[in-house]
Amino acid sequence: MLPAILAGVAPGATIGYLNGLLVRKIKMNPFIATLGTMTVVRGAAPALTEGRVVGGPPEAFNWIGQGQVLGLPVAVVIMIALV
Repeated sequence: MLPAILAGVAPGATIGYLNGLLVRKIKMNPFIATLGTMTVVRGAAPALTEGRVVGGPPEAFNWIGQGQVLGLPVAVVIMIALV
């Protein structure tokens, strides 16, 4: 599961960095930079995946959203731990 999470976070961080460069170096409006990169990524995604649908998440992801620990939802336990 860790490689899948990293495979999702790395492109997001890279695109966020690109947005930051556009805003900082080119002095582009942050909203316009974000909309522009979103449009490029949404156009590139079907080309990169060749239009294939990706399957559902592993069971561990479902546990994070639907599981319980000591009668509390997992999301609440995570929030308490972070706070």
